[in-house]
Order: sequence, then C-alpha cells, then structure tokens
Amino acid sequence: DLLPRTHRAYPRLVLPYEDVDGYAVLSTWIATNSRSGGGSLVIQQEAGAGSPDPPPPVIETCLPSSIRAEFGEAFSDYTRQNAENWLLQPYIQQKGVKYTLVPASALMPGWAGDNWNAPYDTWRANYTTFSIVGFDSHRSRAVLFATQLEQSGTSRDLFLFGRKGAAWLLEYRYNCGSVFE
Repeated sequence: DLLPRTHRAYPRLVLPYEDVDGYAVLSTWIATNSRSGGGSLVIQQEAGAGSPDPPPPVIETCLPSSIRAEFGEAFSDYTRQNAENWLLQPYIQQKGVKYTLVPASALMPGWAGDNWNAPYDTWRANYTTFSIVGFDSHRSRAVLFATQLEQSGTSRDLFLFGRKGAAWLLEYRYNCGSVFE
C-alpha cells in the first residue's frame, strides 16, 4: 500500500535566503560583534531548521513584558521563518570585515578538545551561526539569534534591532542563560 500523499516522507526544500533587510541586519550584527585582529569571520551557511543546531524558540519568560509587546510581531515572524530550511548567500556587506560562508559539514568536526581543528584553523577565526531574521509587519523591528563558538567559549544570544531611516541599530541583547542550551 502507498501512503496518502500527505503522509509521504519528502525531503524539506532548502531555500536560498535572499532578504535584503535580513542581510542588512546581519551586517549590523557583524559591525557590532566582529573581532578585530585581522581574522576572518567563519559563518555557517545553513540557517533556520536546516542548521544542525537550529535556533531556539523565543523564550518569552526571559524578556521584559515591554520588549515582548514591542517585538511581538517580529518574534512571531522569527518562529515562522526559522521553521524553514535556508542557505545564507554571500550578500552580507560590512566594510573591512572578511567572512567565509561554510557548510555545517565542514564545521562540525571543528573543535577537538580545547584545540581549533577546522579547515579554517586560524586561532582568530570566529565560527558563527545565525538564525533567519524575523521582522514586524512594518519592517521596523527585527529579531536575530546568533551563536559564536570561539576558543574562549560559546555565546548564544538573542539580538533585537530597530530601524532608524535606512539603518538598523542594535537595541537589545539578551542571554537567557541555560534557557537556550
């Protein structure tokens, strides 16, 4: 017997991420979080549900009620967008910052004990994963989750941005501790 069409196991479609505002938010994150020292930022290409370490749901209990209200639509869009499989494209534009998009398969064996062991083995490399950006309906608020793995440790943070004219500005950064682990 064949299963009904709705019950067949189909591989999920992987979509190229091509949101101009999304890349503007990622560029703003890079401008405020990239390390100096001449190293290149290494970014995992897979994002959303396509990532081996998908972004967590927004844990609203760790956010003030005023933030939940102000960014509510963007949180909903973040959840919807990150349920899909996405591949980041080389559209991030941040002057003076070099980056390389790398498939997760090349990064997963990246850490061997306390030693950096990935193909991108310079000690200055930052291995970063991004969620897909969630927006409110006016595209004036944005939500991004980023994980940075470095020799000094791992940070997993929720970043909230506001649009001022054509620019995106980081307004809030939340680390909800073990909630995101």
